[in-house]
Amino acid sequence: MNRAELCVQLVKGLENVWNENILFDFAVKVQDKIIECHRLILAACSEFFRALFRSGMKEVTENCVVLKDVSCEVFSLILNFLYTGTSLLTLDNFIDVWRAAHMLQIDLMIHVCEQFAIESLSTHTWENIYENANLFGSANILVELHSFLLKNFEQCRYSETFLQLSFEEVKDLIKSQDLVVSKEDSVLEFLIKWINYKPTSNINIHESSTKNNERTIRNNDLKPKIAFPSVDENKLENRANNTKHGPSNIKEASKTSRIKMTEDSEDILLEPILKSCSKNNFTELLKLVRTYLVSKFGVFRVMKKKLLSEVEIKIEEEDSSDIFFDSFDYINLDSCLSEEEIEFKERCDNLKHDSIKVADACNSVRSNTSFPNTDQLQDSVNIVNSSREDRLIELLKLVRTCLVSPVVLSRVLKMELFTENNDAREILIDSLLYYFLDWRHGHWPSTAIHRSCSEYTHAGVCAVSGGLFEFKCARTEKVLAINVCIYLRKFIQLVTFENELFAIGKFCVQPNEPCRMFVFREKSWKEVMELPSHNLLLVSHGDFIYVLNKDDGFIYMMNPKSGNPSLEALTALPEYVNATHSMVIEDILLLFCSKITKGIDETVVYAMDFSSKMWTRLNTLDGPAEQLISFRNDQHNYVLQRNGILWLIVNTSSSWNVQFKFLAKLWQFEKNLCGAFTYESKLIIMKNRVYKKCKKHIPDHFETISYWGKYGISSNFVPITVLKSPELLEN
Repeated sequence: MNRAELCVQLVKGLENVWNENILFDFAVKVQDKIIECHRLILAACSEFFRALFRSGMKEVTENCVVLKDVSCEVFSLILNFLYTGTSLLTLDNFIDVWRAAHMLQIDLMIHVCEQFAIESLSTHTWENIYENANLFGSANILVELHSFLLKNFEQCRYSETFLQLSFEEVKDLIKSQDLVVSKEDSVLEFLIKWINYKPTSNINIHESSTKNNERTIRNNDLKPKIAFPSVDENKLENRANNTKHGPSNIKEASKTSRIKMTEDSEDILLEPILKSCSKNNFTELLKLVRTYLVSKFGVFRVMKKKLLSEVEIKIEEEDSSDIFFDSFDYINLDSCLSEEEIEFKERCDNLKHDSIKVADACNSVRSNTSFPNTDQLQDSVNIVNSSREDRLIELLKLVRTCLVSPVVLSRVLKMELFTENNDAREILIDSLLYYFLDWRHGHWPSTAIHRSCSEYTHAGVCAVSGGLFEFKCARTEKVLAINVCIYLRKFIQLVTFENELFAIGKFCVQPNEPCRMFVFREKSWKEVMELPSHNLLLVSHGDFIYVLNKDDGFIYMMNPKSGNPSLEALTALPEYVNATHSMVIEDILLLFCSKITKGIDETVVYAMDFSSKMWTRLNTLDGPAEQLISFRNDQHNYVLQRNGILWLIVNTSSSWNVQFKFLAKLWQFEKNLCGAFTYESKLIIMKNRVYKKCKKHIPDHFETISYWGKYGISSNFVPITVLKSPELLEN
């Protein structure tokens, strides 16, 4: 007989003794009812009874003990389990059994209750389980609860228990790649509610056994609302009326003005006013600028330079910064809101009015109700909320704010929580800049990484022999799909614009074969235009793809969203240069050119400011410019040469002051480079061949450097955001 069979027989024997009511030697009095049992069973299963029987107390000599905090039904269930091994737990009784098992220190019963709690987790039961798991310090249940809340975030985030989660718990949820949300807007909305959460009645502050003491007992009477800023209803109505007629009417009205203005004249007027005006006349002058006609590029350029935040002005009726955000609202309305954005706007308006009702209700409760130690409790609440506001920046950095819709971001910027916090405002403004300017083209800051639940994922793509395009996942480093473009075989260059892949090249090397541009859109390749040459460089910036034609020495701009794209000349390239690579940093175009001096390869760098269209010659870098590549992360921009030298780009405030700082040498011998990009804290470099002796990380810059290699690459290597499903990438 093995041990398992012996255990089964022992349990059967105990069950028989229990059912026959024989050999009892101890009694437990529960709610005036005496339940007989056996010392051996109690001592074997319960630390409480084992210690009692060893104590020599009078209960031992009298063979009876009184349990005050356990019901008769619960103790009977526990005894039934100890004697028969059968659990009779239900949703109605398992919490009471769980508590009694902890009090009597019956580990086996505790384990059974915890397993039942895990199996019973739902949107209706999680709050009760969570509170008791914290009370009992049940680490395994808290781990399961974390996974449950990750999967059910949107269903649970409205509950008051969720708003009482500690900072560490909220942080672990928001930063998780596995958080399941339909859109990132809901994460930002929850964070604001969590920061602003203030219980108003029956306040009680308690410490959790495993977390810090900033959690509060939930208040079932009143649910706090987000406090939205006051809005001038007339101004909103006028703006809505203007929007209905479209921007053409506003421009038409401007034509009747005494001053004849060009289309971008408002952008030109804006910056000198901001730079030169005094505090006294700043707002008055700003009101004279037709900010509704300022381009979105002009609005965000000023916001990025923090010209508004540098001027310290307070006006009671209308703050100067609100003038700009009103203009931004107009931009969003002009672009036609989606159904989700309209729904969010209506919810914001409702919450604004509801917050007034809640405040009145709170005042009514305070005036008619007397609470014990009200001042002390309110001080505790103030400490908790002050602590939460101090955590705003740390938590906001974990939200994927670049994936939040711009309508939501613009409205959140008007909330008092953000108007008084410059660091928080800067994070949101940078997210708006990512959406409207060039940073969304092939670059993913940590706040733009799609979560695992998203239908999109991040990948790198390059062309291989035979017109094949290989998409490889940045997270798993596995091939997602292989696509074919039969029109492109030679001289292929790739560039990403938003989430679309543009490619130029030729079908063959015949002199009369034209170079053409294609776009991968809606699961197929579509021709965009025919190009004058294949000797080109491509770079995305803002609303355009810039084409640098090395044959005729000009830069052209092309609007990919235009129904009939065409090339429009912008400016000339520097004379007598052999350009090999280009990149954009904010509003500066950098051009890297190859030069040989006394048999030594050098890289000459030129910079052009898009506003002035003037070229400035910068540093000359040691090493070759051929196959030079560039990339960036959240903090810095980098340039990597094929000899392994990695340069850090610094001082990008103006085109004439850009400098390069040696950072590291990743390998010793020259290698064929195809491209590179960053993903979270990882740098991914694509080469024609992988070598073993390469640097694997750079402290303070890249935790990991991953080298991808593939033979037969016939294009550059670029990052792109694609759909996860392989069938969605098929021809």
